[in-house]
Amino acid sequence: MQNNMIELVNPKSKIAKYPRFLGKSEIIGNRRNIGIDDNNELPEYLKDLAATNIENFTKTYYEYFGAYPYIFETIAFALTQMTPAQRQDILEPIEDGLFFGIRFKWDTFKDYALDGMTNQTDDLLKSLYDAAAKPQGKIIPISPTQTVMTTPIRITIVYENGEKINETNIKKLANLKKINEKISPIKYVYVQCFTPFFADIIPKNQKNWIPIPKAFFAKMIDTQRKHANDKEFKNINVTGYPATYRKLFLYMFMHDNDFAKELNYDAIDLWKHVSPGEITYAKDKDGKEKPYLKRKESTRKFIYKANLLLNAMAREGYLEGVKFAPNRVYMDYEKQKYTVFVKRVPSDLKTYKQIEEMKIAPEILSD
Repeated sequence: MQNNMIELVNPKSKIAKYPRFLGKSEIIGNRRNIGIDDNNELPEYLKDLAATNIENFTKTYYEYFGAYPYIFETIAFALTQMTPAQRQDILEPIEDGLFFGIRFKWDTFKDYALDGMTNQTDDLLKSLYDAAAKPQGKIIPISPTQTVMTTPIRITIVYENGEKINETNIKKLANLKKINEKISPIKYVYVQCFTPFFADIIPKNQKNWIPIPKAFFAKMIDTQRKHANDKEFKNINVTGYPATYRKLFLYMFMHDNDFAKELNYDAIDLWKHVSPGEITYAKDKDGKEKPYLKRKESTRKFIYKANLLLNAMAREGYLEGVKFAPNRVYMDYEKQKYTVFVKRVPSDLKTYKQIEEMKIAPEILSD
């Protein structure tokens, strides 16, 4: 393990370069969206990870919840801030470069993950301990026809006294409802991460990434909590997990062309990746299996509520780096397509000036 670790510094901006490959892996959806036709042709360094018997993997192999959003965003922000020389000095190649190790001083990790949202410290700690106690294998699509299975994140937590937290204590802490970080102060967090997730941003001048705000997930949760009792949110009787909202936003950001004032999404493709449980399959008149939305109106309401949340984040000043804020949503039921009308800014949403607030259309409130 290298001696160098990331310490708290004043970043040049609060924008992170988020790798597209990582984003696509996070919204893989389920096994219907991937293939293993050519796994025997995987690159040599990935052959030992080739996924087989894919029908036996449960949905947890396709989901990135708990600590994953915090960790991924923390690493992306750290890599965005580093110079090539710093990356060479700090990133530790593991298993011939298939993984890399990165160490964060605890205050730095907390700042990068939460950006001052300290009321989420317990949530962050619990999810970290949970991920350390129960590392999970994930299905990762390398290409449309090639898939691997590995544990993409491995976590080691070290206390101020230099002791690594042992397996027994990790499991105890992971099961607690509330964790007091002062009882056992953390010195640093060591993360081993699957290198292909961040290959889009590790080399210099790579451009295959999307801009997201520092601590996007924490800011999204903060906004949800602040506005939970607002009439515009309470009047829309649909709910969703924070991870589902985040997956929707990643999907939207990755399908943005940076200039259109209307963003069009195929509803079937969107829900296949964001929440596959919203899709059902039935045979058409020709006997071919086709996907359909189970709940057209409920999913439209969810899209609208999610965009209200994104709009509220813009008003809070939480969307630095994002180039639009939504202000209306329309669904073509026959074609099963969404149109999200957006307001653009010249560079990114550092403030909310000149962005129109979303208004709830009367039909949104009806079943």
